[in-house]
Amino acid sequence: MLKNEDSTKIKPSKKGPNSTKEISTGDVSKVFNDTEKTKFIIDGNWESGIQNKPNRETNGAFCFSKNGFLHVYAPNQWITHLRKSLSEVLGLEDEKIITTRTKIQGENGNSIWKNSLISVQTALAALKTGKPVMMILSRDEQKNFITNAPQMSFHYKTALDDTGMLLAMEIHIEIDIGIYNPFAQEILERIMIASTGVYKTENLKIKGKIFCSNNPPTALNFSTIDSRAFFALENQIQKISEKTGFSPLELRLKNQNTKGLSSKNNDMPFFHELKYTKQVLEAVCKKSDFNRKSAVYRLSEKTRFEDSGKFAAPRRGIGLACAFEGCGFFGTTFKIKNTNVQITLTEDKKLVVNTIPPSNSIKEIWTKIITEELGLEKKNIVFEISDTDKKEKNSRYTTPETLLGSISIKTDLLKKCVAAIKKQKDDKLPLTVKKSLSNAKMKQWNNATFSGIPFFNTSFAACTVETELDECTYRENILKICVVVDGGKILHVKAAENVIKTSIQKTLALLMEEEVLKCPEISVQFVQSEEEPKQIGHIVASILPPAFTAALSQALTDTVTSLPLKTDSLFKIYEPEA
Repeated sequence: MLKNEDSTKIKPSKKGPNSTKEISTGDVSKVFNDTEKTKFIIDGNWESGIQNKPNRETNGAFCFSKNGFLHVYAPNQWITHLRKSLSEVLGLEDEKIITTRTKIQGENGNSIWKNSLISVQTALAALKTGKPVMMILSRDEQKNFITNAPQMSFHYKTALDDTGMLLAMEIHIEIDIGIYNPFAQEILERIMIASTGVYKTENLKIKGKIFCSNNPPTALNFSTIDSRAFFALENQIQKISEKTGFSPLELRLKNQNTKGLSSKNNDMPFFHELKYTKQVLEAVCKKSDFNRKSAVYRLSEKTRFEDSGKFAAPRRGIGLACAFEGCGFFGTTFKIKNTNVQITLTEDKKLVVNTIPPSNSIKEIWTKIITEELGLEKKNIVFEISDTDKKEKNSRYTTPETLLGSISIKTDLLKKCVAAIKKQKDDKLPLTVKKSLSNAKMKQWNNATFSGIPFFNTSFAACTVETELDECTYRENILKICVVVDGGKILHVKAAENVIKTSIQKTLALLMEEEVLKCPEISVQFVQSEEEPKQIGHIVASILPPAFTAALSQALTDTVTSLPLKTDSLFKIYEPEA
């Protein structure tokens, strides 16, 4: 149980296609009925239907049979699942299947498990015809059957006192996973953890429901799955600000969950190791002049039509949002102890890094770590990238590659391997060192009580978006985006900045269904820290959408409750004054 055993109840989730999970602390109903202490009660319904756009090479597979062996070429991210599916459906022994992983076109081009279905269909055709077969999906098929994410809806009911402190939060979550999704339970748990963000309250109730429908099986990108919950939560905070008059920054600073796991005064079930949330929020507001602009835009709408004889300037708004990005979810149903890094210093003084291949930017960071610590030249550093049968049977391939968001985990393990090699490099060669994620770190999360620190490490970021609405065309223009990130020690500042800016451009392309939004001014800053590097590659997906809708809501003086927008969305929301 959680710390406050008398007031905490946890209902274990039911395994199966339709399941619910509920967690509560304190007495939410009592707070909502306390008319003396509770001064504000705000409800909000939110829905984010943002879907990744298949703008790269579509999914597919190439198969042929030769000398009794089945050869399969596919951009698969879950090798064990692929081999098992091929063996069971085709009736082949595992030793008769040779798989080669082809280049993966990023998270928008592949799904974790659906490529196995395509590969099985292609392999079946190859065996039946006796000829090589290649199958590649069309753009529409990619959109409808590969990159379609689960549909989610959120209902928040929040209570505050007259100082702006959160007294209670009641959250209802519904998730439609389509006809099937092997990660349904994990999706639900990740969304529940993200639904409270970095905020605290003594009285909390979260009820999550996940169910199947006749929609196609849903895809999953573990790196951005939390963004739907942050969209709902941050918009709820914006609505609280509008209804109560408290500053959006003041609300966030006052209700930060910063007491930590060891504090007996904190009844929150989830904790995140974040030290610089206040600095990040204050920095992004200072950079964007948020406090002044937010007050000015709010006041300007009240006096907007007092002098009807003058031309009314375009409506403007500015929104603020913050979120964390968790790396290495300890509550996963997969064996994350298999996350490891192995390096070998050979007799000819070459260093072989044996792990799942990172991106080019991460490979550059890893190379820098190795060269600085061991004094090796870049040409003597080798990253193993081939996918042979021997490696596929290694335990590390039993989990999907993108499940853990393991870049920062592997960076930490690589540094430990390099340090060990440095101490022993004068010993007899070849010398091999292997490091794995420690059990002590994973025990910070208690799966039975659904409480504790759920991630290996956690980055934090805040974003402001300034928008302008044209009352003649009912169209929005983004004027400026500011992002401040706490990602630990940034090993390559320019590369990290490019990652954030690229992510901003990708996210802007998802905010509207029929066109791509642009921004003429983008500012990215990092909080200086000596903490271990943290993963930041997908945090923009959690902060930019809610900051955008918060800005629109202020400009419209009405609430934007869902994304993506259509070209006529604001026309339907906005009713010009007479």
